[in-house]
Amino acid sequence: MTKNIGVCAATALFATALCAAEMVVKPGEDIAQALERVRAGRKAGETAEIVLADGVHRLTKTVKLGKDDSGIVIRSKNPGKATVAGGWIFKGSDMKPAASSWIGSMFSETELEKRLKKEVCGKCLAIDIPADVYSNRFDRLSRLFHGGIQQRLPILTVDGTYQPISHWPNGRERWWLTKDALCGTVEREVVIHEKPRKVQNPYFRVERAKEWDLADSEAFLFGCLSGWGYEAGSAGVFASDKGDDVVEVNRLSPQSVNTYTRFVFFNLLEEIDEPGEWAFDAKTRKLVLYPDAGFSGDSTCAVGTFDSPFIMLKGASDVRIEGIVFTAKCGEHCIVIENGSGNVVAGCRFSGVRKGVNVSGRRSRVVSCDFENLLDNGVTLAGGEGKTMSRGENVVENCLFSEFGILSGGYADAVIVDGCGNAVRHCEMHGAIGHAMDIRGPENLVEYCRIYDVCRDHDDSGALYANGVWSYGTVIRYNDIGTSVGLSSGIYLDDFCCGTTVYGNILRNVGHFGVFISGGRDITVENNIFTGCWGGIRLDNRGLFWDAWKDRAKFWDGVSRHFGLAEGSPFAKAHPRLADWMNKDGTNMITGPVDNVYKNNLYLDIPGYSTSFLVCLGRDIPDSRITAEGNMYVRTKGLAPGADDFATGDSSKIPDNKHTGKSFYVRSLDKNVKVLDGTAQEQVDLGFVRVPNPSFDVSDYYWEQQGWVDEDKLRAKREKGYEQTPFDVGDFTLKPDARLLKEMPDFKPIPFDKIGLYKDEYRTALP
Repeated sequence: MTKNIGVCAATALFATALCAAEMVVKPGEDIAQALERVRAGRKAGETAEIVLADGVHRLTKTVKLGKDDSGIVIRSKNPGKATVAGGWIFKGSDMKPAASSWIGSMFSETELEKRLKKEVCGKCLAIDIPADVYSNRFDRLSRLFHGGIQQRLPILTVDGTYQPISHWPNGRERWWLTKDALCGTVEREVVIHEKPRKVQNPYFRVERAKEWDLADSEAFLFGCLSGWGYEAGSAGVFASDKGDDVVEVNRLSPQSVNTYTRFVFFNLLEEIDEPGEWAFDAKTRKLVLYPDAGFSGDSTCAVGTFDSPFIMLKGASDVRIEGIVFTAKCGEHCIVIENGSGNVVAGCRFSGVRKGVNVSGRRSRVVSCDFENLLDNGVTLAGGEGKTMSRGENVVENCLFSEFGILSGGYADAVIVDGCGNAVRHCEMHGAIGHAMDIRGPENLVEYCRIYDVCRDHDDSGALYANGVWSYGTVIRYNDIGTSVGLSSGIYLDDFCCGTTVYGNILRNVGHFGVFISGGRDITVENNIFTGCWGGIRLDNRGLFWDAWKDRAKFWDGVSRHFGLAEGSPFAKAHPRLADWMNKDGTNMITGPVDNVYKNNLYLDIPGYSTSFLVCLGRDIPDSRITAEGNMYVRTKGLAPGADDFATGDSSKIPDNKHTGKSFYVRSLDKNVKVLDGTAQEQVDLGFVRVPNPSFDVSDYYWEQQGWVDEDKLRAKREKGYEQTPFDVGDFTLKPDARLLKEMPDFKPIPFDKIGLYKDEYRTALP
């Protein structure tokens, strides 16, 4: 039942209790106090509603619900009209023209105009940053502060919409760090983990820096600080005494200077040149905004400075949070659900926050929510335990994730799947510098999702990423998966990821390989379509020569303890092969990619191999432990004149890898693949309703002979700004008389019409 709490009381201090089954909270009233009133008027187990009236609700402390609050509903009175924000909030009318005289400022009007671009100076607005807000959030980028910039970075939203901090270069272009740009180092004392240390900060020549005033600046850069293509971070940028085109950067690794190293510079007053951009100035302690067309004096501006969760469920069950907009939030996730069961977050929008929702416990759901412009991660989905095979049964469903991981390091995904027995289904994810998803636990499920335009900056990465044996029993099925230009794969089963099934997926618009298997075994790749990617499936043999994986005592004994294999745990009984081959292969195990199945896959108009093995140090795997059957390689117009035929056969050695100096060679694993060639005049029509045009061309940045990347060509392609055409969904539904079903009688049609978002009571229209 829903209980009528209290009586009409216009004089209520914190909330107005209506003569109905709800507690209405107006903007400016305290949600936590409303919760206390609800608690006082209900019995445990009875439902009650806290209804947020239209407008902006500023939170200064976390709303906490415990076990006794089970069954409570917190919702917007009108879906999407109530906004929860944290931090410093002001109106558009509080901002003044930036070009006017600033009383008490260290700058005169003329000096300010020298820094702002002439064409935007008269359009920009400014406001003083309160001293307590500045010291709490903005003053974090000095030479003494070492790391963690993106975790503390303030967030600005206007009317719930994220405003990008000023940056250069614009769009998807990047500034590439080369060895020629390195011009010395300087020793600095910094604080690392609260301890003073000495580091060598590099000097870099940046021609564009001649236009910047970096004295006492809080500018920073963001990109691949470590030199590895799958990691990113931020570092402060400072003026130097080496010239106005030389900058000093803290916390930058010497190995950063390589092909992968590309950056964006942020928080530069001189680079405000697009509507919506803003910067904060260290000298004047002012926030400067170039407002977009919808900005007015009534606009609500929010600067996120609140680190703790907005709403925290700890042991509560059957709580519902519905129809609320969450914005301007730093630090932890907006909503944290610890333990409990049956909790639901539905129809909410998360815009301009660092992180969205963190779920553990059992049978909780995040459904039909929109996550847009996230500095970090959307949903972390945990719950359940592999060893005991206790399943979390938590679900993320019908959610849209657009532009996420904007200013975070690696693994800032739309969804991180942890625990055991959880699911992500019918979601759409696009717009990220790195992965769309990380899968870190056993027996999880990803199905009916559409992923594209991710891994924009990261190499050695994948749209769906799993690492190690921890994902044993996971199923990835019926998804439409793509990435972006670069060395990224559609599904990346990294570092000996084992026991995963990849079935019925469409791998297209992928910069590198559709599926990359890094040394893992007991993997099934079946009934998938590969198109618009350079190669289909790539394996490597890192498990055959990495000592940590060869020697049981160094790694595998820990795996055995984690899953309880020796004592016959529920996991061991559910997955006996893991314990079996750990024992069978002995102390120095065969840990290469053996005992995998590659079956009934279609390779459609890909220029490279269908299934290939990257052999390092001459350590191969026996054909007897490879199952490749029923696969078909189709070239609708036939082999292009002069092009190398990668459909079948082996290959000779390629040049030494630039980074390791080791000699590699590649060989095909599918010697019996069926090849179907058309001609320009008689093209092969497999019977799909409409095969979409690829978003980008992958053929021109690989060495033709071996399928290894030509880094100079790849860099040139990326320097153009990641040119690619808009995503074309197409339709991979098979017609009833499709030729594909005759050529591959064991191939099962993929339910393409079920992939992606759907309409429900919360999502009444599709994007």
